[in-house]
Amino acid sequence: MSVNMAKGGNVSLVKNGIPLRRISVRCGWDANERGGQTYDLDLTAAALDDNGKVPDLQDPTDPGYQEWFIHANHRRPSGKAIRFKGDNRTGRGEGDDEEIDVDLDHIPALIERIAFAVVIWDALNKGGQTFGHVKNAYIRIVDLDSGEEIARFNLSDTFTEETLVAFGELYRRGSEWKFRAVSGGYAHARTYRELLGIPRPFETEFARPGYR
Repeated sequence: MSVNMAKGGNVSLVKNGIPLRRISVRCGWDANERGGQTYDLDLTAAALDDNGKVPDLQDPTDPGYQEWFIHANHRRPSGKAIRFKGDNRTGRGEGDDEEIDVDLDHIPALIERIAFAVVIWDALNKGGQTFGHVKNAYIRIVDLDSGEEIARFNLSDTFTEETLVAFGELYRRGSEWKFRAVSGGYAHARTYRELLGIPRPFETEFARPGYR
């Protein structure tokens, strides 16, 4: 049975005494079109060390990117423990818009948390798009081995000036993984990048390559 989470709540990723091995973090939203513009929202995953930073490790298979920051341009680290599964550029349609799959058995010991956020792509260059025009946003956790939804968090906070919103995080407690629902907004994605030690812009400035 899926758990409907409140902000700040957490849920253990253990089922019938057995830790889940592979999970999918999935987000959905509806965005208003404004002046003929569509809103392109991107799910991101920042794998953090004990300092709360993305380790300063370049991905040998994708030079120029930090190995443990996964987003629409950088779809998987070389170890393939975290995988970006596709980019929905409009938010149209029912159900999940984007997902990132995580193989919990293969997350290295240096990673203590994985933070998930959604950013509006190129928001400032599109006339100041913000989450004030985004509604029905949620994040949910799915057990990939059974296909069952484990937990869901419906984002109820109202954001008016923010271009990036943190939705939730996976974190370790001993040998156990848990998921915590969070809801924090940033007017500029740059602030989020600096907080997590991400030097290279991911929210604008360069075009996406094709799927890798």
